[in-house]
Amino acid sequence: MKLKSLLLASAAIALAGVTVANAADIPDPDDYQVEASADKSGSSVDVCDVAGVGFFYIPGTKTCLKIGGAVETTVGYASIGDGNVYKDAYAKVEARMDIDTKTQSDIGDIGSKFRLSVNHPFLNGVNNTGDDFGLELAYLTVGPAYVGFKDTLFNTQVAYGDTFDIENYLGGHLNTLTAGVMVDNIGGGFYAGGAVEGTDRGQWVSAFHDAKDVDFVGRAGIAGQSWGASDLSVWYSDRGDFWTLKSTTDIDVLDGTQGRVTLAYFDVGNDDAALVGVGAKHAFTEKVSGFAGLGYLFSDTLDNPYMANAGVVYTPTEGFDVTGEFGYGDLGGTKNYNTSVKFSKSF
Repeated sequence: MKLKSLLLASAAIALAGVTVANAADIPDPDDYQVEASADKSGSSVDVCDVAGVGFFYIPGTKTCLKIGGAVETTVGYASIGDGNVYKDAYAKVEARMDIDTKTQSDIGDIGSKFRLSVNHPFLNGVNNTGDDFGLELAYLTVGPAYVGFKDTLFNTQVAYGDTFDIENYLGGHLNTLTAGVMVDNIGGGFYAGGAVEGTDRGQWVSAFHDAKDVDFVGRAGIAGQSWGASDLSVWYSDRGDFWTLKSTTDIDVLDGTQGRVTLAYFDVGNDDAALVGVGAKHAFTEKVSGFAGLGYLFSDTLDNPYMANAGVVYTPTEGFDVTGEFGYGDLGGTKNYNTSVKFSKSF
């Protein structure tokens, strides 16, 4: 499917999203009331709570603005193939800045978001390919519909921690030109959506320049339940006749303890595979928590691949995390491990 077809499909999905927005409960304009809060200098800030935490009014407008981001520094040591392929220490820094806007209208909230990101490796690492600066997100929303450059609708998480994020094994970024609808207020905690996504993913420029085929992604689930949450994702790609179905269920076992079970089936050409993943995390105190996980892939072409991980998260204050993680696995006869410590400050 060519880019022209993708753009036509994008327009159709966006139009469908606007229709859904009109049919849903639309906030009354009176809900966007200005709440003034004085800062330490004595001036006032017009808070826009109805748009979400952290939003405030742009002076002289009815548009709500939120500025956020994060800075992460990671140091670690990795080995692939018992050190025969790769063995080295590494360090890297990533910085992100997000700008969100929301404006209430008769067809629902109209929003925008874009993210600038910088990745810089100080020492070579297994996943470091050099400096990277670019626009990671840039999309518009109208009610539940969205269009632009965005992350995939597919749920890439398997267990807890960075080791078990499928995105890390698919180049690190699944962002691409996309159009879709995600309705998260169906009722009873249910949500559902679908999207058309460009097959070429990653960098902003290449995603627009080389987009020839498309992927179709669907997602549905239930969240906010007393027992936990469950999510189902499906992904079909025009390129390579690839499709996968994945379910992820989080269960609140005990107070402060949560378990996760992930099941997935992959069909890539003539190769079928099934993934089983389990994980658990526990809050030992208000500031210290731990997690662990195990994943196994049943495959006809790979020799008993598996991955395991364990980690500890220390949160001395809100928005600042120190995460230590160890991951080990055998991916089809190639043994590897990775030990890392990540310092993350979000705002």
